[in-house]
Amino acid sequence: YAQCEQKIQNLNREIERLKNASEEEIVELKSKISNLKSQLYQARKDVQNKDKYISTLEER
Repeated sequence: YAQCEQKIQNLNREIERLKNASEEEIVELKSKISNLKSQLYQARKDVQNKDKYISTLEER
């Protein structure tokens, strides 16, 4: 009985550790997603600016 109780406590600690690790991973992934969204937004702006520049050159 005592061994089972100890195993249960160990498993509960392991579950808690994994939950915390998962939360940290989620925060890290959200940060990466946010950075990628910013880069994508900037890339779209760059393409629009280049398209405008090309149009200006073609009009000359």
